[in-house]
Amino acid sequence: MTKHLDEHEISDAVAGLELGAVSADHLESCLSCRQRVSEMRDLIDARRRELEADAPDWDRQRRGIFLRLPAGPAGHSARRRPWTRTLLAVAAVLVAAIGIRAFRQPAPPVEAGSDSELPVEQILADVEALLADDSVPGFERIDPGLEEELYENGAS
Repeated sequence: MTKHLDEHEISDAVAGLELGAVSADHLESCLSCRQRVSEMRDLIDARRRELEADAPDWDRQRRGIFLRLPAGPAGHSARRRPWTRTLLAVAAVLVAAIGIRAFRQPAPPVEAGSDSELPVEQILADVEALLADDSVPGFERIDPGLEEELYENGAS
């Protein structure tokens, strides 16, 4: 073989893939092609080491997170009280019974003149009244002075 290995053959040799008989014989006898394969392997190994050095240490980060977490719930003992499991079982049975009862009940009758099953206007009025009530936490006005001020697009 008078010509050197092409890039595909060099890549195959670096990857450890099987080369053709002629290419394999050339690689054994040609110092230039062996040097190109060696340089490519060195480049790949250097990049792999670089990526491994930049990778986060997940075990160290996990240990740090666990160290910041409290050991247990504040003010509670680690053991459950003996009646907790019974109380949870009773609550689960009640929820299941109420759910089954709700699914088995027939739908409430709809008035003949209404187009919708839901009283939309009444629901909207109730929501408006709830939002206007400043005594409900989280719904109070932040700045009552901005109430009358509207921008051109209608947003306040």
